[in-house]
Amino acid sequence: MRFSKKITQGEKLTTYLNRDNDNLSLSKTVNRDFMISWLRALGYINQVFPDDASKEKFLSRRLEWLVYNFGLRRDVGYKFSLKRIIDFKVSMDRYLGKLKFDPTIYFRTGARKTVWRYLLLEDYRGIIRFNRWHSLRHLLKKNLGIVRREKNQYYYPVLNSKIPKIEINMKAIAIKRMEN
Repeated sequence: MRFSKKITQGEKLTTYLNRDNDNLSLSKTVNRDFMISWLRALGYINQVFPDDASKEKFLSRRLEWLVYNFGLRRDVGYKFSLKRIIDFKVSMDRYLGKLKFDPTIYFRTGARKTVWRYLLLEDYRGIIRFNRWHSLRHLLKKNLGIVRREKNQYYYPVLNSKIPKIEINMKAIAIKRMEN
């Protein structure tokens, strides 16, 4: 997108995966240059394209993906640190500018919504705390089976009152079906 002279939106949903000639893994190519390229492209789209639901949804889904890669993931080519998080927020502000909508309405997970809120508040240490808990919660569930249920929603346990309650993404598989 960075080198194109024109960007258009087609009617069909398509996905492409391009790898470098040296076949670098995707997690290694998710680095600072990758982040800046995406933020510049999203900034261009935000400034040039008319405001509508399609643009909002596209920007939101890409931002969610960037929040995941630079606020939650530790296994990418840009080392997880306070410096990385601050750089991500400063770069977002520089290239993307101010959004006229709340992108979190399109985010799929509570963890990504939480990181976004921390970014807006510029609570970078909050993201570090949340990231540590986010990593630990999978172990609590996987190894100890610890989850909490309130009404019909499941949550990871809250071990620190500063960490918000996050819904567990669930997938149900029918084992047996009975009539009536």
